[in-house]
Amino acid sequence: MSRDPGDIPMRQGGGDIVAALSSSRDLPAEALERAVRSPARLAEAVLPLLEAAASGPAPSERDANLLFWGVHALAAVREQRLCAPLLRALRRPDGITGEWIGDAVGGTLPRVVVSVFDGDVRALEAAIFDRDTDEFLRWSLFGAYAFLTHAGRIPRAEAEAFLLRFEAERPARAGDAAWTGWEETVALLGLADLADRVAAARADARLLQDVSDPDWFALTLKEAVERPEDNARFADRDLGYVEDVVAELEAALADDEEEGEPEEPHRNPLREVGRNDLCPCGSGRKFKRCCLTA
Repeated sequence: MSRDPGDIPMRQGGGDIVAALSSSRDLPAEALERAVRSPARLAEAVLPLLEAAASGPAPSERDANLLFWGVHALAAVREQRLCAPLLRALRRPDGITGEWIGDAVGGTLPRVVVSVFDGDVRALEAAIFDRDTDEFLRWSLFGAYAFLTHAGRIPRAEAEAFLLRFEAERPARAGDAAWTGWEETVALLGLADLADRVAAARADARLLQDVSDPDWFALTLKEAVERPEDNARFADRDLGYVEDVVAELEAALADDEEEGEPEEPHRNPLREVGRNDLCPCGSGRKFKRCCLTA
């Protein structure tokens, strides 16, 4: 069961940081900067909440705020104790993780996972392979997997074997966003031997036409083969480590404000809509062919 941050004794001003992060739905820049300078106290508060979030009930609003801001702050200091419970939380099939992770899935989550990665490749692969893991979370986890391989933290041969196993066993439905993550990983790592398999996935509609970009794939694969050490293609996909947590969250917030979707802990109003249901926007199309891909 999750604990209220107010129940945790304050030491060396750490409780002030916990309280500030718990009570804020807007970017708490000053509290985040203090948390990065003195992360030990924040970790004491966040780790038990993250363990609870991996298997317990939905967090309270205060706990959700603390989890969202706290996980990002601790990622900036490479707190690897977050990795195992975070991956377990991401595998929840009930959507509760979305209650506190907000819109960070495609923006900051891959960098968070990269930053807290503890070396357990099997746990990361299991989260990607798990059919219960939300498809957009799997897409983000593939991005983290690609960068960690590029950075030498996952052996390249092991990564190629995992991608081949994913293609062979197909633990995702056709059109699932996980296939997009799989395709992007092949391209980013320059795995030219898998290009025909990507073409086959596009031909049989595992890769949706309105999401998959054959031109981007071909260009990125070519660049990766010719310049395997170049980080630019990963930077273009916002893949890497969390460095300046405030600046990165500010940028993510700005991007989401342009799209009308603030990146903060939130309740997803569409999480109960089935892929084959009519889209709530009124277009008359199925959800999977309309707003789901957006």
